Amino acid sequence: MKSKLLQLLKNKTAHILFLLFVLAFVWHSGFKTYYNYGESMEPTLKSHQLIVVNKIWYDLVPLARYDVVVINVDDDECYTKRVIALPNEVIEIRNGRIFVNGKERADDPIENPWHWYNSKTGVGNRGIKFPKTLLKANECFYIGDNRDETVWGIASMKDIRGKVMMLK
Repeated sequence: MKSKLLQLLKNKTAHILFLLFVLAFVWHSGFKTYYNYGESMEPTLKSHQLIVVNKIWYDLVPLARYDVVVINVDDDECYTKRVIALPNEVIEIRNGRIFVNGKERADDPIENPWHWYNSKTGVGNRGIKFPKTLLKANECFYIGDNRDETVWGIASMKDIRGKVMMLK
């Protein structure tokens, strides 16, 4: 009886160790943690918030409008941004309004994304402009959720490190 119990425990321990090894391998190869720095993604992400990035997501699923992604800017810097326009689409920002393929994006997930404007000085994000640009087959257009404190631009698909899986 004692030997059967010992054998059962050894088998269960081996199975558990194997499962932990597989999970560690999948985690290491498919996910990476980053810290979101800066205020450009508020209110969605806070500065210094820990995020998990799924590195293999876009090997399985196509990039989608409004995905939050980590973009490699250079060897030392990454941006966390929201995808607004997809490959082969035409993007334009006119008077602070986003147009994709000539149509204003009224379904922007950010409530009042372009609300800040000082009429006395003429300074504010209503004046943000981006010329009408046709994205290439391997490009997307990104912008931060905090439209008062953000950068925007075109990213190559090869520079997208993965889809953000948020932690709260």
